[in-house]
Amino acid sequence: MLRFPCPSCAAPLSAPEEAAGRATHCTTCRQPVTVPALPRPVSASLGAWVVLIIAAALTLVVGLTSLTRYADSNGTPNLYGLVAQCRDLVLSCLVVLSGYVICRAIDRLCR
Repeated sequence: MLRFPCPSCAAPLSAPEEAAGRATHCTTCRQPVTVPALPRPVSASLGAWVVLIIAAALTLVVGLTSLTRYADSNGTPNLYGLVAQCRDLVLSCLVVLSGYVICRAIDRLCR
């Protein structure tokens, strides 16, 4: 059952969910009223969005903090380790990006 106020006199009105979007009349002031549409349900992929945001944050934090560890004992940068870490960071970002694309596709399907 949908409950809503009359836009003319603010009298409380109710209508079955099947009447959503249809025109009717207020029982108090007799003015025409359109029954409001059903509220849109929360996206099915909301949980996926939360997981995606957490994964992106963790990827960036772990990747950026570990970039500083690639140096020899005398402070000379270890280029091979640095390149490997950058590659891993880029691959992690691609995984997060593909998760974003999947979430957007799910959102479109749920509309």
